[in-house]
Amino acid sequence: MLKFSTALKNDWLVSASLAALIDSAKIYVYAGAVPDDADAATAGTLLVTVSNGGSGVSWNGTPTNGVLQKA
Repeated sequence: MLKFSTALKNDWLVSASLAALIDSAKIYVYAGAVPDDADAATAGTLLVTVSNGGSGVSWNGTPTNGVLQKA
């Protein structure tokens, strides 16, 4: 289940583009229990970082059927 931090939600309300906010983002996957919310400190062992050659993940510009795919 996706959980969004308060900072991301606030920025999303201003920019109205989640795709622009997460463009070039990195996805970190940790072992252990899922935090109660996205504002909680990270815990557990970092298992993998998903990026695009070290520069972050890029996304296709137009969602299809409600899905924004990785470029």
